[in-house]
Amino acid sequence: MILIARSVAGDALGFATISFAPFAWTGSDIAFLQDLFVSEAARGLGAGAALLNAVYAEADERRAAQVYWMVDETDETLQRFYERNGIRTPYLRYMRTPWPW
Repeated sequence: MILIARSVAGDALGFATISFAPFAWTGSDIAFLQDLFVSEAARGLGAGAALLNAVYAEADERRAAQVYWMVDETDETLQRFYERNGIRTPYLRYMRTPWPW
């Protein structure tokens, strides 16, 4: 699912991509925030927080047990944004092979 943040004039400011999947621990779905992007011109104006709140609202409407996402450990700006709007967890992330970049 793609959620789009728009200005009053209708211009796209950013988007969030989320997916839902069954979660064995709770028996209900869990929401994964795959991408959250805000255009440079719209950063700092609340579009990111509005998108994240829309993600939370969609998850609540679908009765998802949780919303989760990942952040690059070197992106301190993005970490600060998410720490204002979420909870840092102690989980580690593993993957089959490293990203090519």
